[in-house]
Amino acid sequence: AIEHAKNLGLLHGVTTNPSILSKSTHPAEFILEELLNYFSGPLAVQVTLTAADDMVEQGKDLFDFSSRIVVKVPVT
Repeated sequence: AIEHAKNLGLLHGVTTNPSILSKSTHPAEFILEELLNYFSGPLAVQVTLTAADDMVEQGKDLFDFSSRIVVKVPVT
């Protein structure tokens, strides 16, 4: 779907789904790097930890991984 949108010139950014990433046989870092190399827009990635302090640290780590990452925080 990402490739199709990119080929149509419609792709600006991509959002990930943490449950789908967790089912992958590849580490999340590998997937994120592959996505970042595939297109030039923002990549939204949701934190997976549940404690507030841990979520903040994970969010900082994601942003340090790439400034193109937009950190998603669940607020339920």
